[in-house]
Amino acid sequence: MARKEKHLEQYIRNKKLANNKELIDDNNYDWNVVVGFYSALHCLESKFAEENFHSSIHESRKKYMNANRK
Repeated sequence: MARKEKHLEQYIRNKKLANNKELIDDNNYDWNVVVGFYSALHCLESKFAEENFHSSIHESRKKYMNANRK
């Protein structure tokens, strides 16, 4: 279970990679989508870590978000 800080660090690394036009261009844009997804996921996981919720599967994240709507 990663701490909030670790998730934020990974979010920043993924975001930088997704925005690196030298590595990700029109020929491999699908990787940009993948990296963007994981960037967003780590952003969510950092918030979950604040609330002491940890998960490694999408279904439990979905249930948690639905149960904790604000």
